[in-house]
Amino acid sequence: MAHMTHEEIILDVMEYSRIEDHFAVTTPAEKSEMIMNDLFTKYPILKPSTDKETKDVKKSFMEFLDMSEQKKNEIFSGSGSQHKELSHVLKELAKLMMEDFEKLDEIERDDVGEIAGYVIHKLCINEVLEVYRKKRRDYRRAGRTDEEMYQISMLMGATYANQWGIDPLEIVEEWMTKLNPDHYDVDHR
Repeated sequence: MAHMTHEEIILDVMEYSRIEDHFAVTTPAEKSEMIMNDLFTKYPILKPSTDKETKDVKKSFMEFLDMSEQKKNEIFSGSGSQHKELSHVLKELAKLMMEDFEKLDEIERDDVGEIAGYVIHKLCINEVLEVYRKKRRDYRRAGRTDEEMYQISMLMGATYANQWGIDPLEIVEEWMTKLNPDHYDVDHR
């Protein structure tokens, strides 16, 4: 595996995995299946040696994507579950890497870490987007202006980003572009 910068890794995986397709599907099982299949194809070192292990990893992702809003909120806030469900998902991914750890050079180990970070990043961004879309109708009924909705979105995105250790501006800008860009004519600088 040739050395790639952090940005190149993210762009490479984004292009390969067609993230918009993943989150256009309807069920957590479908989302989990598509994400994991793409990662296993792009980075074979992550693929488990047995079908049972593969099913376990996919199930972990599915459980995270399918959990209740309360459980997800506990993960994002760090209270209640203390990241139990998310830790389980990442533990399964880390276990795959550790089984073949000696086969990886330092750069490859860093790359695998970036992949895990990428998955977390995308789950976080799309969780923010999902929450926002659910509240959007309520905001409209309450008479919120586009500017007010944008400010609320910025705050929500920054809060999640900080909790996940992601640059707030990056996460807010990324998921805001997933909304109708023509709908927002405010200055986002």
